[in-house]
Amino acid sequence: MKRQSVEELESGRNRSSAVLLERSVRPRMTPCRNYSVLAAPLCEDKARELEGMDPMRFQFYPSKWDKFGDSGTDRIELGGFTPVNFIRDCHVLFLADFNSNDVVLSQINALITLCESFIKSLTIALPYYPYGTNERVEKEGEVATASTVARLLSGLPSCGGGPVRVIVYDLHTLQNRFYFHGNAVASLCSTVPLLLTTLKEQARVGKPVEVIAFPDDGACKRFGKVFAEAGYPLVTCGKVRDGERRVVRIMEGTCKSQHVLIVDDLTRSGGTLHECGKVLLAAGACAVSAFVAHAAFPTGVAEKFLNNHGTTKQAGEFAIFERFYTTDSNPSVTNDLPENDIFHVLKLAPQLSRDLA
Repeated sequence: MKRQSVEELESGRNRSSAVLLERSVRPRMTPCRNYSVLAAPLCEDKARELEGMDPMRFQFYPSKWDKFGDSGTDRIELGGFTPVNFIRDCHVLFLADFNSNDVVLSQINALITLCESFIKSLTIALPYYPYGTNERVEKEGEVATASTVARLLSGLPSCGGGPVRVIVYDLHTLQNRFYFHGNAVASLCSTVPLLLTTLKEQARVGKPVEVIAFPDDGACKRFGKVFAEAGYPLVTCGKVRDGERRVVRIMEGTCKSQHVLIVDDLTRSGGTLHECGKVLLAAGACAVSAFVAHAAFPTGVAEKFLNNHGTTKQAGEFAIFERFYTTDSNPSVTNDLPENDIFHVLKLAPQLSRDLA
């Protein structure tokens, strides 16, 4: 074997370093994949938004989601198959919405059919995974539905020779990604880039958020780095014991005379956000706003946050917030949020389009 001189070895190293450097700074030229888009009933608006943004890349085919009158079982006709089959040999994007057990089963029926329709690949966009909060068993007999529903998706038939990609945004417990296995791979994305864009736009019109707060240390660890890199000071709150009560306190950071935005992944009752907001105002914040990636309000909770300015209605009991941002990841809730008050619903379609690349 020929021995290389020191000069030859050094020259080889330099060439390798130059190639690596070129690869790191050279823009990626991978073409975007084109998708045939199908959607659950509540996601059809999002599908039309994608098609409207880039009709050369996204083609939406509406489906019919009916029930048999005598049994109440599904009667589904997927779009794109008649009068000509436009789905075969295509990359398919399915916009899913798991807001109830009934719609989950309907969509599983549809997804199995798609997998068996000779498509090239299947991507399921499931922005909000509502089962993600029930991910562990604390006593014998409890059912971790985060695992069982993920198993349903993991058992989908193979299509196109590869696994199904399941895109989820700001999954409540990151370990939930490992409940997807076999023929489904979780692809974790975040709504934070969408929020940062919105905050920049708000700052340009004179309504800047100056500090980012988190209701607990877990949220800070999860989201804090991105906001710190964007130049925002951080405040972390947490619950501490006060006698027999647990109360919210500021654990780190300051917010005096600042407009503070509380950031979390989701809210249901809104109680934690409200308690955190009150503590920040008591500490000198001039205003508080809130952002959650997923609004999971039960009936009547959203009204608690309303300021009802300019109306004869009384403000809600949680009416301390300047603005309340969320995304349309859970359309069963956000489609019915009161308009022209505190809520600002951010559209996920542009972010999803980027994350599909």
